[in-house]
Amino acid sequence: MSGRRRTWSTPGRCWRTARRTPRWPDLGPHARLASTEGRTRSLIEIRLVEALARAALGDAEGARLALEEALDLAADTGHVRLFAEQGDELGGLMAEVFPDDGGLPDRKRLHLRRIRRAMAPGRPGPGAGQSGLIDPLSARELEVLALVAAGRTNRQIADDLFIAVDTVKRHLTHILAKLGASNRTQAAARARRLGLVD
Repeated sequence: MSGRRRTWSTPGRCWRTARRTPRWPDLGPHARLASTEGRTRSLIEIRLVEALARAALGDAEGARLALEEALDLAADTGHVRLFAEQGDELGGLMAEVFPDDGGLPDRKRLHLRRIRRAMAPGRPGPGAGQSGLIDPLSARELEVLALVAAGRTNRQIADDLFIAVDTVKRHLTHILAKLGASNRTQAAARARRLGLVD
């Protein structure tokens, strides 16, 4: 290998190892490194693989904890596609761990619904269209975007979400940049095309 230090093996390799052998692949060092380096996407993926591997090995509690951490991280960052890419196996595990979303805080509950819609057979749900975006929208940005698409003003959005108008404006600046739109109307139209809003 050249002078580059290899810091990360793919979660998929660990998942394949767990499926072939009756022992748990240690993802702890990978998770710590991803966390230290601020690679949230990698950390979510590691936790999803960990959840699937633990479930395959009969560790229901470990699977639940890993899946809850993945959901918590994803609710902060807006990641949906990582869950959908895992397929039916993760969908089944999520149905067991989160049979209903009544006990979850609002941000997790809303994000879990986005993930479930994205995982529904034949239907790309809100968030699924983020694969075409360089930077995914956060959960809060998706909430603001949905209200923009519904025709709400900045003041109404601020009141609905219990945030300051300046915070709404900051979110809108990020949303416009991420969607490559120059105004609210373009952002709403692009969001509908991508399936980010209903």
